[in-house]
Amino acid sequence: MTLIQTKILLPKRRKHILRRERLLNFLYEHLDRQLILISASAGYGKTSLLVDFASDVDFPICWYTLDETDRDPRVFLEYLIASIERVFPGSMAETRRALAGWGGEFNPDAFAGLLVNDIVLNIPDFFMVVLDDYHLIDDSVSINLLLDAFLRRQPENCRLVIASRTIPTLTPRGMALLVARQQVVGLGVNQLRFTPEEIQQLIRQNYGQEITPEQAEALARESEGWITAILLRHHRMWQGLIGDLVQAQEGAGSLYNYLASEVLDRLDPGRQEFLLQTSILRVLSPSICDALLGRSDSQAMLEDLEARNLFTIRVEEEGQVWYRYHRLFREFLQEKLRERSAGTELALHLRAARLLEQEGDKTEAIHHYLEAGAYDDAARVIEEIAAPTYDAGRIETLQHWLNALPEDILDQYPRLAWFMAKLLWTQDKVHESIQFADRARLAFERRNDPVGAAQALIEKSAVLRVRGRYAEALEASRDALDRLQTLSEETRASAALTLAGAYRNVGLCHYQMGEIGKGIQELRKALELYQQAGYLPNLAQTHSDLGVLLRASGNTAGARHHFEEALAIWERVGNPLGMATVLNSIGVTYHHQGEYQKALDIFSMALRRAREAASDRLSGFILAGIGDAYLALGDAEKAMDAYRESEELAERAGDTFLKSYLMGVEAVAYLLQGNTAQALQLAREAFERAREQHAQREAAMYQIILGAIYSELGRHPRAIDLLRQAEESLRAGGAEQDRTRALLHLAMAYFRAGRIDEALRTLEQLADALLELGQYHFLRVDARIARPVLEYAAARQVGGRLIADLTEMAGVEPVSVAEGESTEAAPPAAVPPLRVYLLGKTRVFLGDQEIPDKAWQSVKARQLFCYFVVHRQDTREHVAALFWPDSTAERAAGSFYVTLHRLRRALSIPEIILSAEDMYYLNRELTIWCDLWEFERLVKEAEMHQRQGRLDEAHSLRVEALKLVRGEFCADLPDMEWISLRRHELTYTCDALLREVVRYHLRRQEWGEALQYGQQMLALDAFDEEAHRLVMFCQAKLGQRSAAMKHYRSLVRSLQRQEGAEPEPETTALYERIVERAPDLSLEF
Repeated sequence: MTLIQTKILLPKRRKHILRRERLLNFLYEHLDRQLILISASAGYGKTSLLVDFASDVDFPICWYTLDETDRDPRVFLEYLIASIERVFPGSMAETRRALAGWGGEFNPDAFAGLLVNDIVLNIPDFFMVVLDDYHLIDDSVSINLLLDAFLRRQPENCRLVIASRTIPTLTPRGMALLVARQQVVGLGVNQLRFTPEEIQQLIRQNYGQEITPEQAEALARESEGWITAILLRHHRMWQGLIGDLVQAQEGAGSLYNYLASEVLDRLDPGRQEFLLQTSILRVLSPSICDALLGRSDSQAMLEDLEARNLFTIRVEEEGQVWYRYHRLFREFLQEKLRERSAGTELALHLRAARLLEQEGDKTEAIHHYLEAGAYDDAARVIEEIAAPTYDAGRIETLQHWLNALPEDILDQYPRLAWFMAKLLWTQDKVHESIQFADRARLAFERRNDPVGAAQALIEKSAVLRVRGRYAEALEASRDALDRLQTLSEETRASAALTLAGAYRNVGLCHYQMGEIGKGIQELRKALELYQQAGYLPNLAQTHSDLGVLLRASGNTAGARHHFEEALAIWERVGNPLGMATVLNSIGVTYHHQGEYQKALDIFSMALRRAREAASDRLSGFILAGIGDAYLALGDAEKAMDAYRESEELAERAGDTFLKSYLMGVEAVAYLLQGNTAQALQLAREAFERAREQHAQREAAMYQIILGAIYSELGRHPRAIDLLRQAEESLRAGGAEQDRTRALLHLAMAYFRAGRIDEALRTLEQLADALLELGQYHFLRVDARIARPVLEYAAARQVGGRLIADLTEMAGVEPVSVAEGESTEAAPPAAVPPLRVYLLGKTRVFLGDQEIPDKAWQSVKARQLFCYFVVHRQDTREHVAALFWPDSTAERAAGSFYVTLHRLRRALSIPEIILSAEDMYYLNRELTIWCDLWEFERLVKEAEMHQRQGRLDEAHSLRVEALKLVRGEFCADLPDMEWISLRRHELTYTCDALLREVVRYHLRRQEWGEALQYGQQMLALDAFDEEAHRLVMFCQAKLGQRSAAMKHYRSLVRSLQRQEGAEPEPETTALYERIVERAPDLSLEF
């Protein structure tokens, strides 16, 4: 798919845009909200406001301008990914990979999860996504669901802005939740209207004119603050403007038309004609304009229109130049062209369509053919690209095209009716899908196209089969086969893929109806044809189908071979849906062999792939397999959790087979728990559904469960009758593995009925069947239910080693899943402890790893973290004013949110700073150690011990506190008021501590220790003469008389050099006594 780059380029800020501070401040102030809506009718400056905002912020903006083609979820995701990757290259790799492999129905939850994961893992920055002109796709249910799911899990570093002419609903429930959580805010018409002051500024800025406040007030009143009225008017002189506006005012629409007409009418005819005729194009290139209009000067004309500021936007990238008209202006031009000559408009669309078709841009060609009413041409081109469009997952695009065609055209183009049947099936519209399949068949028959008719029948068969209507599905596929068999050998060879599809459908219908042998035969025919054609996707599918049927027949080795072949093909193709399907089958195989942990590991891989492929149906099947594995392991609670999640997906996907299967396995789970009433209700419903759908194998499986329940309830004749019927049906259908389940429960029913000999004979038959199959672990759950009869038979050596092994397996305690290997998402790992050092150069450790400087992205983020560590909590308003004093309150708030994100991202702990309303606080539930906190604790404890007379303890605590001080508080951070205040406080506290420690050592005449701490005092204040006297005194006491005198002389020089002062008298007196060698040297400290 070729992307139109103009849609994802951030428009450049044009010099005429007025800076609307009040609205910019609103956006800054609400950067904490997940969603910002900007909604007003055309011409109120929504886009200009966002462009101005994008040019002002210091974080990245991902821009996406929408148009009508974007209502298709694949197209929307392609552009959304491209928009984000323009700013963060390669960041959306997993979402892009899943989109490339997406086939089938669209799963908004799965794709929203992929988007969230890619953002969380690959984008460290705070950023914003802008969706402009959202009203053009607001009717797309799929996209609304996608954005709703995304907003429910939106990453903390991402903000979404939607600009629209209407108020986007997304989903009513989702919007209500955002409102309830105060995570959505909006700007509407009332806020976007230009105020008189803004109108004055606009006219002064753009036109060098001054108008009075009264004129501005009148203009605001008459235009109702509608910016387009003012912008369009700038092509005339401003004299007499107010009077013109008053005369023209009959509502916003007429005012707009009046002003716009004057803009157009004042241009020369050549420019008028160019504008009107090129307005049919959504994107303008000089070459297309030249070809469309038969001229050679379109490049110069477009440059001239841009220079004249005639609502022509230029976009350049990698040497290519495109133009587009402002959407509102283009709509006006199209309306004028239509008024002047509808025939000219249609002719231009037709000419554009043919030009674009010749250039290979068939998507745009279809748009213009449809606009021209050239439905035959549109249908012809749609038919050419319908298959690749469908295969690419652009379902809604194809649906939009087909819906735009008249009904009779679909009958003339049966291939399109066939695609409509496929599309309706993906939307769960079964009745309508079958109707269109029949219409396609009839149309193909009228064209004498038996291959097309067969394809329509196969499509109908596939719909009926998935809906559980197996007899009808089989009839439709056989009808297709009959038609294909009548073809000549040459024609049949060219229709090999269609013939293979018919065989595959017939085979799957036989399997569902309990005829496994016939199913295998038909699938092998299909496989041979797909191998000859080399069509890998269907070849892989058929390998996988054969594996399932062979496993059901007991041929495990054959099943594994086909699963491995299928997996190899899907890996080569790179299709996550195919890989998930085969991995699920392999997981089931491991389960049947008793390797439950391996099965769970494989299921976990399969589930990830299925979610990547956004397949509810397959995810549901895999979750059912996970539930089965947990049930075999004896963990009924986890099994039921998996079954319930599978139920939700089965309901969403409308898969009747899966819904019935879940009823059956849940019935078994309830039976194991002793809840026979609930078990019986579910098993009966599942059995009735299967019988109504003529699904003999399924019906037999539910008969087994019903027989086991009736046996438990003591209704032995009913149990035996049901189990006999099930065993006979499965034996006739070749379902040997399932037949062994019937035999085991039949033996138990005989045993409970007192018919011991028949029970033992049935177990001998079971042993023979299991010996033939070569495995028995798939009976683990059934063996628990039938444990009494197994123990009885094993004690009498009936059935040999196999029955003994089954008995042993039935008595084994439930196996625990190895720790750390659960398929469920592991609970979040405990956050490693944080260590924060503030007393010196700031350092932060998460566990043993130091947070590097670059991780913070800005010094402000590190400062903000340190602030919350020191102050624990504060209001956003106060913090913002403190950190960004030169910004407006609103901009400071925006900077606060961005910096807060960077802080959280640096630490990889989103919950490090929590909030309640406007109060933000450090999360003290986390394990955090801080040297400042420890310092303050030690100081307080020392004071307490001091008061209680425990001087030694107080001293030890003070020494420990001082060891924590490595330098000045937050020494590496730029100075801020709060940092300066805290530095002064800590300097004072450290000085007081040092004095107490010195006094302690002086009392004990520990001169060396006192000298050490005195020198630390001087490190805090080099001119603290009391500390200088302490050093001199201790040096003298230690016999270092010359050092003491030298210290004094150094002090004298420093005082004279720095302050022109002399030492204090006490200092000089001490010096003189040291010189005199006074024996009674003393110090007051």
